[in-house]
Amino acid sequence: PTGYGWIRMLCPFHEDRTPSASINHDEDKGGFRCFSCGRQGDGLKLLQMELNLTFGEACDKARTLMDEPVRGVARRQRRRRASDLL
Repeated sequence: PTGYGWIRMLCPFHEDRTPSASINHDEDKGGFRCFSCGRQGDGLKLLQMELNLTFGEACDKARTLMDEPVRGVARRQRRRRASDLL
């Protein structure tokens, strides 16, 4: 977490060794932004771009992801993907 609800993550759109993107679940500030490649958008746009989905397919995927239990992974083993954070 970076503060104000933002979570740093590896950008799914280019090779990242250190997190260059951030995502926020806040209703008002929600979305993602990569400070390296400049890609940005809301959660559905992120799913569309990362998984090459239509808007409807992204909505269905988001519903599915919301129903999945959170998987515990050791902090040092985490490589966050955008779809894992939604």
